[in-house]
Amino acid sequence: MHHIFRNILYSISFLGLFPLLTSCQTLAPERPLTLPRADAGIRFLLTFDDGPAASTTPCPTVSVLDSLRSNAVQRNVKAIFFVQTREPKHGGAEAGKALMKREHAEGHVLALHSGSVRGHINHTLMAPEELQQSLTDGMDDIARITGSLPLFVRPTFWRYNAKTLGRYENNGLYMVLSDIKAYDGSGGFFQFSNVLSSQRHGSMLSELQRVRGRIGRGELPVVNGVIPVIVTFHDTNSHTAQHIAEYMQILVEEARRAGLRVNDKPYYDSAEEIRTAALDRAEHRVILETRLPARLARFFKGT
Repeated sequence: MHHIFRNILYSISFLGLFPLLTSCQTLAPERPLTLPRADAGIRFLLTFDDGPAASTTPCPTVSVLDSLRSNAVQRNVKAIFFVQTREPKHGGAEAGKALMKREHAEGHVLALHSGSVRGHINHTLMAPEELQQSLTDGMDDIARITGSLPLFVRPTFWRYNAKTLGRYENNGLYMVLSDIKAYDGSGGFFQFSNVLSSQRHGSMLSELQRVRGRIGRGELPVVNGVIPVIVTFHDTNSHTAQHIAEYMQILVEEARRAGLRVNDKPYYDSAEEIRTAALDRAEHRVILETRLPARLARFFKGT
């Protein structure tokens, strides 16, 4: 039921933007943006939520991993996987554990989404003791695979508040959100944003135009000579998995169309560089979120 409700929300979000997205496709390319530092281009930091997809055949997580390793844009791309370590159809299954081990072995970064057997439960609605247990179990599960505790967390449903942020901080976790969302949900019946290639182009162009505005306002930092732009997909979505290489091409094409300079290496290919970029963006994003008007902040943070 949680997955169905979440997919409806993603679909409504996308459909609400649909007139804007389709109209964006008729716009001429924008002039190149004058960046805060002239040599700083953008680099995409790919992230994937909700996985691994242990119970689906063919497995979308496997398709994603294969595409990241070999595609027409850049080989051996690395990503952050925000995993559900104990959900029975994901990391709690033996196949899910094997996929998390593969993700780590192939140089990706494992991060926490949920460590509860109840799976994708809103952190802001969990009792403090249950949330702490979920964080503790999830961190321990990841540490058993990687040899070290994870640094990053992404709240389920993207819902957080002052109490959950405090809980993350007490556990040494940095919250990482996103600059660009594919609105691909987690699978199921609601995959409207993935159906047509034209929709994929329009959606990404709209998202990248917003990124351009944020860069122009100096809201995104330069990290090691590039501006990290965090992109979110779901490796549990079969349609997304089949088209992830296409998405990677679209991101580069539409970024240039939006007037953004893309670094010669468009995607991160090093776990260490990902950790450095995500640490900087985690702290930066939390600061930005505190600037929301109080009423809007309460709505988005579940307080």
